[in-house]
Amino acid sequence: MGVIPLRIGLLSDTHQDMKNSRLAVTCMGSVDLLLHAGDHYSDALVLAKELNLEVKAVTGNCDFADEILEQVFELKGKKFLLTHGHLYGVKTGYQRLYYRAKELKVDVVVFGHTHIPENRVVDDILLVNPGSISRPRVTREGTFGIMEYKGREWAVHIKKLSRKE
Repeated sequence: MGVIPLRIGLLSDTHQDMKNSRLAVTCMGSVDLLLHAGDHYSDALVLAKELNLEVKAVTGNCDFADEILEQVFELKGKKFLLTHGHLYGVKTGYQRLYYRAKELKVDVVVFGHTHIPENRVVDDILLVNPGSISRPRVTREGTFGIMEYKGREWAVHIKKLSRKE
């Protein structure tokens, strides 16, 4: 049995922008696990291989394959749902995503699709969207996330990608 991660990197909607994907992972510092919420699933596989990272990833609406639409797993006693979000209409609201989380009895949902960072709690369910490092919608800079286990809870940090050009 492996070590349960204490620090998790969050990416979504990288859209084959490997330069910024690598930069985001570098900016995250040391992470025990990388979660990629889709678009493009293959980016997560490249990062896992190149950087020797443990990665959990799902496919999104821009991926050619759709065999891994959701992953449910447990970390530090909290049940997680990793999904892209397009199947739940997250661009128009989180109600369907919330009901899916309730159905699966999860504590944390990590999703993407909107390209807009989000970090909110709805009825004890933590909804986290790291935004997009390649095509941000509300900021000029791309965004990514870091989750850290602190005591009995997860702390979420949404970070802007700082480019040193």
